[in-house]
Amino acid sequence: MDEAEFESVNRHDLKEKIRTAALAIYENKEKALGAELMRQLEKFAILRVTDDHWREHLYEMDQIKQGIGLRAYGQRDPLIEFKKEAYVAFAKLIETVDRAAVEMIFRMRVEARRPDVPQPVSQTMNEVHEAADRMGYREAPEEARKAGKKKPIKRVEKKVGRNDPCPCGSGKKYKKCHGAQG
Repeated sequence: MDEAEFESVNRHDLKEKIRTAALAIYENKEKALGAELMRQLEKFAILRVTDDHWREHLYEMDQIKQGIGLRAYGQRDPLIEFKKEAYVAFAKLIETVDRAAVEMIFRMRVEARRPDVPQPVSQTMNEVHEAADRMGYREAPEEARKAGKKKPIKRVEKKVGRNDPCPCGSGKKYKKCHGAQG
């Protein structure tokens, strides 16, 4: 739009022109990429944006929860105040996710790989340090598995209860005698 046309347009008409232009850009992008790829990009954008903003929302909810106790001093019910602030924060989250997802979809660029250009190949490490095989164990994990499970330690004597007489013969309860030392 030029300046003269911009000056003569009212708010409603301007909003409609912007909406029409945005839809045209979106449809052109969808035609260029294909419907299936466009849906995949939309899913990616929504998941990515939701994930990022959800973490921020949880942090904000923690901040609200920590500061809500001070509302009781102002003769306000903290639960009601928390619900109000949480609702406002969630509504803000939904609006932010919507805007950011649309913005990401419009800004995304897809570059196709050309078969004539060689792609970099990742090389794996083939060398292993001999001490790294065992990861700090005396035996390699396979050897430990082959050796079998260790047997549990069995108690030979009867366990002394806390309120039983001490086996040393002092006449005191175990918890007051030798049990107090452990």
